[in-house]
Amino acid sequence: MGTRFQTGIFEKNRRIYKKLSYRPIIAAFTATATDDVREDIIRILKLNNPYVKVTGFNRENLYFEVQRPKDKFTALCDILDSHKNQSAIVYCSTRKTVEEVCERLNDNGYDATRYHAGLDDDERQKNQDDFIYDRCEIMVATNAFGMGIDKSNVYLVVHYNMPKNIESYYQEAGRADVTAVMQTVLCFTVPVMSILQDILSKIRMKTRNIRPNAYQNYGKGF
Repeated sequence: MGTRFQTGIFEKNRRIYKKLSYRPIIAAFTATATDDVREDIIRILKLNNPYVKVTGFNRENLYFEVQRPKDKFTALCDILDSHKNQSAIVYCSTRKTVEEVCERLNDNGYDATRYHAGLDDDERQKNQDDFIYDRCEIMVATNAFGMGIDKSNVYLVVHYNMPKNIESYYQEAGRADVTAVMQTVLCFTVPVMSILQDILSKIRMKTRNIRPNAYQNYGKGF
């Protein structure tokens, strides 16, 4: 979605400034972009020898934690209970999981709403607004949620399923408050251990904010 979304926006902007009598000064900004995406931005916007500034991934306010719970939903409830009255995003890999987790949270007394591409436009907009304007505390969503969201009080991001790659993981984790100290928790099961190790090894190269003993099984290290 990200690259296609960016390409569409840039193409529209290029058509607009081509109609102008002069070429304006152009600056392009993005929160996360791979080398390929950065090259696409330069190519599509036809930037001539642009100044490129790439900052690091490290954000001092982010606290990363990994858990391997026996029961992921129980673990999720425990995590949410430790962040009462704070806005939280729970990312799931599929629409079906979003529906199931959101329903179970509401059945257990939590204030949760949902967001995924299978909902109609009106419901997606309503649910998004309810979360942004603090009418609902917990957003359960696929990766489709978060782009362009301006919300300054998200203190918790939970990855209920393993993100598909390192870019998706850090993009989801980065959808938290940029000023407050916040926590991002990755819950996973044994079959994805090799994927997790690869992700964490890459993250360690980009940030220092991972606890050395952050691998937990509710009190049992492994």
